[in-house]
Amino acid sequence: MKLSLPCNWDLGLIEATKDLPVHDFYGAMNTTPVGHARSAFIIPDVTRERVAAFIDRAHALGREFSYVLNAPNMANLEFDPHIHRELLDYFKWLVDIHVDTVHVANPYLMEVIIEQFPQLKVNASVICGICTPDMAAAYQAMGVSSLNVGLEVNRDFAALRAIRKAVSVPVIIIPNLADLRQCPFRAYHYSMLGHSTQAKTPEKAWRSWAMDPCTMQCNEKKLSSPVELIKSCFIRPEDTVYYDDYIDIYKLSGRHQNTPWITRAATAYANRRYPGNLVDILDTVILNTNHAQQLHLEFIAQSDAEILEVEEFYVWGGITYDVAEVIMIDNTQLDGFIHHFVNERCNIQRWCRDCGYCDPWADKAVKINPELAEIYLQAIRGHRKALRTSKFAKQ
Repeated sequence: MKLSLPCNWDLGLIEATKDLPVHDFYGAMNTTPVGHARSAFIIPDVTRERVAAFIDRAHALGREFSYVLNAPNMANLEFDPHIHRELLDYFKWLVDIHVDTVHVANPYLMEVIIEQFPQLKVNASVICGICTPDMAAAYQAMGVSSLNVGLEVNRDFAALRAIRKAVSVPVIIIPNLADLRQCPFRAYHYSMLGHSTQAKTPEKAWRSWAMDPCTMQCNEKKLSSPVELIKSCFIRPEDTVYYDDYIDIYKLSGRHQNTPWITRAATAYANRRYPGNLVDILDTVILNTNHAQQLHLEFIAQSDAEILEVEEFYVWGGITYDVAEVIMIDNTQLDGFIHHFVNERCNIQRWCRDCGYCDPWADKAVKINPELAEIYLQAIRGHRKALRTSKFAKQ
């Protein structure tokens, strides 16, 4: 097994995971010229010197480093000559500090990097949504050195077999995300995150703490309908054995998490075993603030005055229960769950309601604290209504 671990820029993370099968660390500064898919609000704010020091230490222990440039678009700013030159300067800096790979979602920027910066290997990001062999082959033909399959094929073994057959480059999968299956907000959310982490538009980062209908609807669905947690795209550590014929690298999510959290998740997947509560190692189960290394409160202070006046936007940030206090996913109750998918019985063309496979598993494995869930739900629903009714933009 090879692991790709999220980087939170804590040098202690490298030491804490030195005995695990780590292929690389991946990460980005909280804002960059291209942007990426984790809110600048929760990614540690570090200097270029810290970035270079982390990469040097990782290399000293035989690990590679991958830099994340996977915003799906830049609102066409990449075609502004001045900004384009800044992009080229940034890519050159990544070469100078010995970044090994860049994770990219914008196909035009892939072509630019492949053409002009051959020192950098290019990975086709999960945001590319690579879910078919034809799409995988197309990215390989572009010249990518590896590709991350889309979340929707995490349990689609027919698609994984076909993708593996179609390409020779390493195939990467993210096993510890609990994103909603077939989420209607996913593309929009990726775009929002990309814009909110682009250095040229800092006001979008300042607003991101409040303007997040995507996370709010996700959290509401999971807390209201626990089966959505089981239907989400995670892969248990115990079940990775079924993927080894198709997957080269298991990339763990959690760039905003602290070092003990990342180390726990990495150890679980390296050992292919975690007998406890799966929310301890799954990312994006529900949003909370207690795991973040740093919350950039100055982002709130610089928000628009009208946004700052909406009290519903503050309630959510004050809820700091540990996720495990709210949700229990008993991993010991999910033995055998994967067999339905390995045998290709989950068809994307079939309506989940007509299938019902996940419902009894959720009844058996998932427990939600009703009192704490209600605190979350009241905050979420108030927040969502304030957004739907444009409370931040009233005359």
